[in-house]
Amino acid sequence: MTNTRYAILACVVTLMCIGIVAVYSGGASLYGAERGHLAVARKQMIWIILAAVVMVAFSLFDYHLLKKYSGAILILAFVALVLVHLVGVEKNNARRWLPIGSATVQPAEFFKIAIVIYMARFLSTKQRKIRQFLYGFLPPMILATLGSFLIVMQPDFGTALLIAIVVYAMVVVAGVKLLHALIMLPAALPLIGYLIVAAPYRLRRIMIFLDPWKDQQGAGYQITQSLIAFGSGGLTGVGPGLGMQKGGFTPEHLSDFIFSVIGEEMGFVGTAGVVLIYVLLLYLGSRVVRAACDSFGSMLAFGILLTVALQTVINIGVVTCMLPTKGLPLPFISAGGSSMIAMAAGIGIVLNVALHAEKNEPIYLPGAQRATI
Repeated sequence: MTNTRYAILACVVTLMCIGIVAVYSGGASLYGAERGHLAVARKQMIWIILAAVVMVAFSLFDYHLLKKYSGAILILAFVALVLVHLVGVEKNNARRWLPIGSATVQPAEFFKIAIVIYMARFLSTKQRKIRQFLYGFLPPMILATLGSFLIVMQPDFGTALLIAIVVYAMVVVAGVKLLHALIMLPAALPLIGYLIVAAPYRLRRIMIFLDPWKDQQGAGYQITQSLIAFGSGGLTGVGPGLGMQKGGFTPEHLSDFIFSVIGEEMGFVGTAGVVLIYVLLLYLGSRVVRAACDSFGSMLAFGILLTVALQTVINIGVVTCMLPTKGLPLPFISAGGSSMIAMAAGIGIVLNVALHAEKNEPIYLPGAQRATI
C-alpha cells in the first residue's frame, strides 16, 4: 500500500500542476496578457496550497473518527445548503455560494463528501437491515433526495444528479435487494424528466447538445467554441500559452471548460495524457477499496472515488459534446477553491484508508461486505 499511496499522491499533484499551467495560460483573457496570467495563477496557487494542507491533514487523520461524527458532518452540510438559499451570493442567475469574508465557498461541493461519509457509516453498520426496504434502502434515498432538492433549487442540476447517482451506487454495492434498486429507477426517471422540462434552459441545453451547430452564435456558442478549440489543437496542440479560444471566445474556460484550453494548447496527446492520469488514479484507488481494513473504509473510499470518476467523466463529456452541458468542474484542474479543497479532502481520506490497510488492521466485522470496483 505504500507505493499505492505515493502513486495516488503523485497523480493528484500532477493534475494540480497541469491545472496551474492551464489556468496561468487562460488567465490573460481576464485582465490582459500582462496581469491576467499572474493574477489568476496566484489565486489558484493559494487554493492549491490550502488543498494540499487539507489533503495531508485528512491523510493523517484517523478515518474511523469520521464514522463517529458522520451525523454531525452531514447536518452541518445540510445547514450550509439551507443558508445558501437565505444569505447566499448570486452569480449568473444562480445562488450557490456562501460569503466567507472576502471569499466565497460552494457548500454543494462539500456536501458531496459529507453524504459519502454518512452513507459509508450507515451502510457498514446496517448490514443486517440493508436488504429491508423500509430500514435499509429508503433512508439513504430520502437523504439523497433532500440534499439533491436543495442543490437543484440553487439551481445546480448537475451536482444534484451526481450526488443521487453516487448514493444509489453505494447502496447497490452494499448489497441492497435488486428489486428495491430496480423500483427506484421508474420512480426517479419521471422526476428527472420533469426537472428538465420545467426549466426551459435545461431543455434547451439538451436540444443544443443534439445539434450545437444549429445555433452556433446563440445557445450553442459555448460548446461549438470548445469543439473549435479541440480541432485547433490537433494532435500535439498549438503550444502552451498560444491558444486563441481562451481569449474570451470560450466562456468559463478557466472552470468548467478548462479541458478545452488543454485540448487546444496540448492537443490530443495532452488530453489523452490527462485522461490516463485520471484512469491511473482510479485504478490505484480501486486497490485501496479492496484492501481496506473494514467495510466502512471500503465504502468510504468507493464513494469518494466514484464521485471523482463521475465528475471527471461528466466534465470531459460536456466539453467534448458527448453529454449535455452541466456546470461541473474538472477535479484538481479547474480554477476555483471549493471543489479543489473538497476533492483534496476526499483523496486525503482515501490515503488514510490506504495507510490503515498498510498497517494490516483487520477490524471489519465477520460477514461485512466491502465495496468492489
